[in-house]
Amino acid sequence: MFSWDVQKDEFDRLLNFFWVDGIGKIDYDCFGDVVIFDTSYRLNKYNLVCAPFVGVNNHWQNILLGMTFLSQEIIKSFTWVFTTFVRMMGDKQPITIYIDQDQAMARAIEVALP
Repeated sequence: MFSWDVQKDEFDRLLNFFWVDGIGKIDYDCFGDVVIFDTSYRLNKYNLVCAPFVGVNNHWQNILLGMTFLSQEIIKSFTWVFTTFVRMMGDKQPITIYIDQDQAMARAIEVALP
């Protein structure tokens, strides 16, 4: 049940990477009404943003739903990752998604999660 997808540029270089395992898919099916997407962690060696999709289960425990690495925090990248997340989770959109106040992220949500 492990799924992943990559986005590459015109020179076949990695731009963005998303993956989810079977437990994340099952947890999202049960507890995916509210999702937290956090882009505050940056890997210094490759300068990629490590952004987890996190949920909360019925015991108020954090659960990892999926993970992405982003090369740029732009509308195009966020649109790709939100669209990919929904596709990998069986086309089920979250009811609520918590993000920081990033304008690019907010615009991508308008496009990918209407």
